[in-house]
Amino acid sequence: MRLKPYEKMKDSGVEWIGEIPEHWKISKISKVVTKITNGFVGPTRDILVEEGTPYLQSLHVKNGKIKFKKKYFVSDSWSKNHSKSILREGDVVVVQTGGIGECAAVTKEFEGSNCHALIIVQLKQDLGIGFFLSYLLRSNYGLNTIISLKTGALHPHLEIGNFKDVFIPLPPLKEQKTIVNFLDRETAKINLQIEKNQKIIELLLSKKKVLINQLVTKGLEKSVSMKDSGIEWIGEIPESWEISPLKFLVNKIGSGITPKGGSESYKESGIPLIRSQNVHFEGLRLDDVAFINEHTHKQMNGTHLKEFDVLLNITGASIGRCTFVPKNFGEGNVNQHVCIIRPNENLHYSYLLNFLQSPTIQDWINAVQVGASRQGLTLEEINSLLITIPSIEEQKKISSYLGQETSKIDNIIMNTEKQNIRLHEFNRSLINSSTLGKIDVTGLA
Repeated sequence: MRLKPYEKMKDSGVEWIGEIPEHWKISKISKVVTKITNGFVGPTRDILVEEGTPYLQSLHVKNGKIKFKKKYFVSDSWSKNHSKSILREGDVVVVQTGGIGECAAVTKEFEGSNCHALIIVQLKQDLGIGFFLSYLLRSNYGLNTIISLKTGALHPHLEIGNFKDVFIPLPPLKEQKTIVNFLDRETAKINLQIEKNQKIIELLLSKKKVLINQLVTKGLEKSVSMKDSGIEWIGEIPESWEISPLKFLVNKIGSGITPKGGSESYKESGIPLIRSQNVHFEGLRLDDVAFINEHTHKQMNGTHLKEFDVLLNITGASIGRCTFVPKNFGEGNVNQHVCIIRPNENLHYSYLLNFLQSPTIQDWINAVQVGASRQGLTLEEINSLLITIPSIEEQKKISSYLGQETSKIDNIIMNTEKQNIRLHEFNRSLINSSTLGKIDVTGLA
């Protein structure tokens, strides 16, 4: 596919748009609509019903599509009484709060639906089509413009009055349709490849989990005699292995505290304070690490980090995520959301880490969470966690083998993810270039 520019260009008069084809126009959205209004704004608790007219909300508008997986309905009579927010095919709906700027054109499937707190745009039929506007609003220009218009620091919101004044490039109607057909076809190809890649990633992650689970419960040798572990979720283990509560295999299990003053006590440099957002399965992420001063670090002397400590998130959405402190990390500390597990001479840190990362233990962590309003894992539960124990030599062999094999899998996953990033960027580039008049697709659609 060879992409060429238009031959004759002119200044659009809008800095963020730049030059446009000479035969295109520039107009405010308010000048090309027959209707621009809000969906129903008000409590939904008393109007929703089991069946009736589909009721679209911001959660249904994602990546240029309307996805009605979580279904909401209002009665047909309620919808008729609120006809202002009834949608027709080709309307564009724009999210005002939450995912501000998410937008989609209404397809035939959702014609006649009603909607909640979305901006509804109906274009003059002789000037524009909603599917072109939807693509345009998803270009870098469209997204950046909409984000720049949001108001409210605590609860950002897109005001319809501001949205009306957004300038848009406007090709002739026939050309708009050509651009839409081109983008529909090309972005569908790209999205299909992204989906295929994502399935490959999911299969590789599943393979990695199975491999880890197999080795930390069955070992490397397939021909050894087995015995019942006595634990249903572990099953049989090699005859020479033992089962032990974790507390007998460690020198320390403990979590930190939030320094006095909370986030206001954090410094721009100093001693790293590891929080749950820094702990990931593939290692520590320190791009947003907090720092504490030497005085605070000394006060938190019970949770000074040592190299090869295993770190486990014990609260919040990332519960169960774990990694280790690398060699020569230097001084560090943790807050109350991260547990330090320091193995003794009978437990190798990387074997423990693999054990904690296995699906069996991750499932156990999810099963024993406590706390009515916040997920949590207690130190008592961690101490009591039963762990399979081969000899220290076999632990090291298992860890070494897993390191090699999972590294291969991780490299394939990383390269596939990079390919998806490039595909997303190319997708965005096509939308930008086509809707802003930087390439001529009239011969390609």
